[in-house]
Amino acid sequence: MDRTESELKYYAHNAVTGAIALGKLKKLPCVVCGNPIVHAHHEDYSKPFEITWLCSKHHGKRHSELRGFSNTNILGIEIQE
Repeated sequence: MDRTESELKYYAHNAVTGAIALGKLKKLPCVVCGNPIVHAHHEDYSKPFEITWLCSKHHGKRHSELRGFSNTNILGIEIQE
């Protein structure tokens, strides 16, 4: 049985939160601007530890790109449809 995207998203967020709490994962500055206050961004929720650290501004911008609301590409990653 395949997990729904919302289940995968929930699992990915909990996995990252748990790893940070256990000291197994460390937050890094935003890869775009260097801001130390970051979110863990997942391009693929089925890969919970493949993350990009983005500040709130750039995290929102990346999700706008992924939804097709922006023609920029702040990470230089090809957007798959």
